[in-house]
Amino acid sequence: MVGSDRVLTFPQVDHLQRMVSLEMSVIARGSNPTLTMTPMQLIESVRERLTDAGISVKDIRINGSAASCVVAGDKRRSYNDLDVLFNLSGGTVSKADDPTRHDRIRSAALSALVDFFPDDRMHSQAPTTEELSEMYVHKMVKIENSFDRWSLISLQNHSGCNLELKFVDSMRRKYQFSIDSFQVIIDSYLLYLESSPIPMNERFFPTVVAQTFYGNFDDALKHLRHKLIATHNPEEIRGGGLLKYCGLLACDYRPAENVDAQRLEKYMCARFFIDFPAIELQKVQLENYLENHFVKQEDQRGLFLVLVMNVIQRSAFCLPAQERDSTLQLIHQMAIKVTFYPEIRSLGSCHSNNIFDRDVEHHPPFFTALRRSLGLPSPDSLPHLSCSHCDQKSTRIYTQAFVFPVIFTNTFVIPDSLPHLSCSHCDQKSTRIYTQAFVFPVIFTNTFVIPDRN
Repeated sequence: MVGSDRVLTFPQVDHLQRMVSLEMSVIARGSNPTLTMTPMQLIESVRERLTDAGISVKDIRINGSAASCVVAGDKRRSYNDLDVLFNLSGGTVSKADDPTRHDRIRSAALSALVDFFPDDRMHSQAPTTEELSEMYVHKMVKIENSFDRWSLISLQNHSGCNLELKFVDSMRRKYQFSIDSFQVIIDSYLLYLESSPIPMNERFFPTVVAQTFYGNFDDALKHLRHKLIATHNPEEIRGGGLLKYCGLLACDYRPAENVDAQRLEKYMCARFFIDFPAIELQKVQLENYLENHFVKQEDQRGLFLVLVMNVIQRSAFCLPAQERDSTLQLIHQMAIKVTFYPEIRSLGSCHSNNIFDRDVEHHPPFFTALRRSLGLPSPDSLPHLSCSHCDQKSTRIYTQAFVFPVIFTNTFVIPDSLPHLSCSHCDQKSTRIYTQAFVFPVIFTNTFVIPDRN
């Protein structure tokens, strides 16, 4: 689909300038030196090295969440990584025609790092491409098939905001959802830096164009600003966009009004399990997503996994029941691990009803999002639990346990790997199953709360 263009305003171009001029560090393995530069300095150095290697650069773009931040015009909006896309003028050249092309691109990109070595290392022998890769590359990807030919080099930063360099000859699918469909073409900005002695101001600044591959720029911008989820043909996305979709739900995004969420989830699940049919591959994808997208939001990891479970349970009709259950069990175990195990050492007893109010106040987004994700009604409409020992129905708080919620018809089950609950009335700790109620599960630091009802 051909993208729609929009010329950026001065505040947007100013945001771009601040983004690419911010000094950052590329961390190294072992005792190798940390490299310090601005993204713009590295972009210019990589472009020069590519030209010297005979690789023609068509244009350079800011991609992904960083481009979305520029287009949104909101300086408070954060981005995970700074993605820089080098569009290369070689989409029709086959691997057989130029078998060394990928190696030349990789060598040119990594050799640019030498420009930022400390002075005391400049006089020593320059490291080879393989040595630079071992020292500084966090992740490297190479894709070559009938529709796609591109590679990626990821350089790790202390703050978790990695600098990712993508070299594209051809790419069939350029986005997952409308909110990440933006690209900002920065060639005119580079030319301005090279040729103009006048600092930017509201009356004099370069013409920078942003583009969306979603189709309609205004629609994509509306989705970005109002936290709405929309996409075209999710079956074309590797992995179906399933994990990104659940990640957006965990961040309080919601499907746009014209989106059939049930149909969208069905296609996403189908493509995810086509690309990752084995349970081992599914585990790797989930672990990688948690590592790369929840660096600054570790408290959201459990909610994300609960959302993935819910989507698969209601929409993965492509899977036999046994395979679906195996995947759900895998995610269930991962959710217990990332949500509860780090805190089990700090468990303690407390039967004060004030804990409910304190923890709800401390975790309002989690409280609300978890209720929505599980499709449960508001707390006021829920009945009480009955303790299987003393049969008290007014119990509000059970402690000494972190509870992973598994909802069955009329029954709440505590997994075998977790401590038992204590009833605040009879103090029995052997209670395992509480029935006669649908349970609204709220997970807090060391308290499981049953919403009060007279």
